[in-house]
Amino acid sequence: MSLVGVNVAIVSLGMSCQSTWQIQSNAPLIATLLRTADRVSQGGMPFDWLICPPVSVANMLAARSFFPAAKAQLQLNHAPYWPEHNVYYWHDFRLPAGGYDTAAGFEQATAKYQYLLNRFSGLSSMARRIFVISNTQNNLDQVARSTGTISDRMAAVDIETLCEATDRFFSQPCEYIVVSYADRIDRAVNRKRVKTYLIAKDHSDWKGDGEQWARVFRDFLSCSPQ
Repeated sequence: MSLVGVNVAIVSLGMSCQSTWQIQSNAPLIATLLRTADRVSQGGMPFDWLICPPVSVANMLAARSFFPAAKAQLQLNHAPYWPEHNVYYWHDFRLPAGGYDTAAGFEQATAKYQYLLNRFSGLSSMARRIFVISNTQNNLDQVARSTGTISDRMAAVDIETLCEATDRFFSQPCEYIVVSYADRIDRAVNRKRVKTYLIAKDHSDWKGDGEQWARVFRDFLSCSPQ
């Protein structure tokens, strides 16, 4: 889940579930660091549980579409997959016994992502929109090998493209927290209102190291808006 208040929101832009998990896990700390009397609540956003590279998110933002319009556009490649934007809906369409059924749940998923698009668009009223982008989910290398369409690495230029697309989506500048490993990003992101953090590898499968993430949030949110 992402955190949304009256005047500020902290929202995941991917590229996997860890960004959202760490926002959710650090919610009490984040609320304290924001030093706001406004109620900050957890809620769903479009990229919370997707697996997709920064360029994929940038393209979806430009298209203002976070889900395919027709069933035929959705394929199975280890998980439900939208080739047009190279995005995986890893946690949608799951069957109780395992596997996926994209046909049976398509209308429900369409409604879900339309709702999330509307909710995401509503962030335009915020005084601050802080977006989190990370690729420190340790099993991303396995996902990359199995799918053959994504990488566990991020290029800084692609993140800069995503930031530009997000600013255009809201017609206002936003703030960005980028979290990576030294061997999963080529350089720090060279853009105003963006801060890159290189953390040490942990031993979790996908959740990440909460203490390191807490230090990231403390550092970023202790500073004035850039």
